[in-house]
Amino acid sequence: MSANLTIERYDASAHAVWDEIVRGARARHFIFERAYMDYHADRFRDASWFVLVNGHPLAVLPASQHDDEVVSHGGLTFGGLLSGPELGTTRAVAALEAIIKALRGDGIHRLVYKAVPHIYHLAAADEDLYALHVVGGRIVSRTVSSSIAPGPRPAYSSGRRRSVRRAESHGLELRESDAIEPFWTLLRTVLAQRHGIEPVHSAAELRLLADRFPGRIRLFVACENGETIAGTLIFQAPAVAHAQYIAVGARGRELNALDALFHHLLEHEFPDIWFDFGISNDRDDTLNSGLIRQQGGVTARGRLCTIATRSTSASATAVPEDGA
Repeated sequence: MSANLTIERYDASAHAVWDEIVRGARARHFIFERAYMDYHADRFRDASWFVLVNGHPLAVLPASQHDDEVVSHGGLTFGGLLSGPELGTTRAVAALEAIIKALRGDGIHRLVYKAVPHIYHLAAADEDLYALHVVGGRIVSRTVSSSIAPGPRPAYSSGRRRSVRRAESHGLELRESDAIEPFWTLLRTVLAQRHGIEPVHSAAELRLLADRFPGRIRLFVACENGETIAGTLIFQAPAVAHAQYIAVGARGRELNALDALFHHLLEHEFPDIWFDFGISNDRDDTLNSGLIRQQGGVTARGRLCTIATRSTSASATAVPEDGA
């Protein structure tokens, strides 16, 4: 390890320092701020780290502990080393080596590392991927996440163009909304009927988070006669708008309301940043062909996400690697 590099466990008294690093990181997202991470602190035992150089905090690693396993982070979709450009490759390697050594000393047998996808990077920040290779990372799983690049959008499929025109002919109201509870009710109904599952967040949690992060957690809906028939809850990072939740009821499907809503978002709300539809796989990592076909109809293309692990004690790693 570099002589001037040390690591320290995160402590709640250092939340302001943590947030300062997160807000200045090259791989930037509000979900790494403590006001987001700590809302479910009762369900996830925090195991986060600071990386310091000459005693000055330079990077953070969001993480949670699950028995003898540490995950970066169990309550988040992804979360790797977050820093400004000062970290560099040599220090990234040293930081991961130090963290793995400390975890091994604590009896931790597995570190699951989920790096931040490159579309969230405001500047190159992939040193951690090389560091994972150096410490012996091994790929164990791959998933696909569908996204649309900023700038001029590729043409829709012919079927999608027809759907948008049909939806627009019904005069649906497409707008941003603060009505999280009605949307959550629609979401819960749809998830129960079509998938037999509950939303990850409760209505109260979504309201809490939306109030904590105004302008970054945003609800957009399609309404007919004032009734929400489709909607999507967007988590907005500086470089990416991510559709965290998508819901459409029977009437919304009949009127192609989601097609009209996403057309509106791509053309008018988020034309200059990435639009991310999220993972296109089922829970067992098999490809959901229907879902990815639907996403592809609005010009989304796949980003390859890879999970890696290492068999040595306290060193399993999970790594999203992005590709075409």
